[in-house]
Amino acid sequence: MPAAVETPMERPKVPDASTSHHRALRPNASPRVSLARTAPGKLYWLLFCLFPVTQRGHPGGSPGSMAAASAMAGTVKALCRAPFGPTRRCASSLASLVSSHAAAAPDRLALAAPQQGLSWSFGELEDRAEHVAAALAARGYVRGHSLVTDLPNSAENLLLQVACSRLGVAVATAKDEAAVKELVSKRSLMGAVAHRPSSSESEALPSLLVQCQLPLPPFLVEELDGSLAAFQDGRCPDAVKVYDATPLGYWSSTTALTNGEAISVMGAAARDRLAMTAEDRVLVGITLCHAFGIGSAVGGAWLAGAAVVLPGASGIRGCGSPSQRAEATLACLASQRCTLLFADVHTLKALPLPGPGVDVSALRGGVCKVGSGSTFLEDVREAKLGPENELRPLEYAGVRLVAIGKL
Repeated sequence: MPAAVETPMERPKVPDASTSHHRALRPNASPRVSLARTAPGKLYWLLFCLFPVTQRGHPGGSPGSMAAASAMAGTVKALCRAPFGPTRRCASSLASLVSSHAAAAPDRLALAAPQQGLSWSFGELEDRAEHVAAALAARGYVRGHSLVTDLPNSAENLLLQVACSRLGVAVATAKDEAAVKELVSKRSLMGAVAHRPSSSESEALPSLLVQCQLPLPPFLVEELDGSLAAFQDGRCPDAVKVYDATPLGYWSSTTALTNGEAISVMGAAARDRLAMTAEDRVLVGITLCHAFGIGSAVGGAWLAGAAVVLPGASGIRGCGSPSQRAEATLACLASQRCTLLFADVHTLKALPLPGPGVDVSALRGGVCKVGSGSTFLEDVREAKLGPENELRPLEYAGVRLVAIGKL
């Protein structure tokens, strides 16, 4: 196996000498983050030191001095909550979300892929992600590296992204050889995890990944069984520190989707807008190799502790076939009792209404991507869903779906 390519590790900006004393105990922490992690008593101890006794409400204190103390308390609390620039430690990553739920509720459902016959708890997903991360680490992958994949919307795809997240490795997709070469030259692309197509498949992407000259040869997944079991065991390093600016993925582009964008922004917005809870089952009917799929859908679901449901294994590649996605989506809506649906206009247009005996009554809401962008468009109530692209209400089976796109 070729030697691992050593690349500079992503680090936050080095503080100057005037601020280095704040970081003596935790080198990568900011003064505000350190304060935010202290007990509330430290906040009042700071105020105690700043204001004389007579100004803290004891006899002799003036209303003006009390107002000043109150204002100072608000300022300190705001500093505790404020972000610390582009190098702030990321509150969540795919790996940390899985790890936290695995520790708190290991038996809670994390992922269901019914067409693959798979159902994993957060504890099981954590174990599998550690196994795959160990195999990647043994092949020389470290933080700052990237790998390219053509895996379909399957459990393997999501498992690979969680494992890479543990290492700080970004996952990329590429539509042609030129895009792969650009990733190699600009983004420390090491190798590939590729789906080997059956003889009936005519797609050329696996041969593209095989033919490209990568620092590490592609690792071909022979069978989609959800485990990536063909990876050899290795020692799994500790999960790395992830920052908001750490790349999560490169989706047919050399511009990164960062952890902060995917989880803290897009995922948190989806969780809050849809009022997600741990009881939800979130059907991800769009590709995982896209900001909407991995950020809004998966990130939102796992921030809430909800289960992710993947409709379909083989055949859903990239945006895939809308009719195939629609067929798999309807089957999952009914069999998995999904409560929330993430889809795009192509899938929604092809999605047939449930027939007799097909129960989708658990569905309570969802999101439909109507264009580029990641803004919830509350005023958009229609989309081109008719057979001739006529405007139709943005809903499915009588349940309204929220539009997301660009203002």
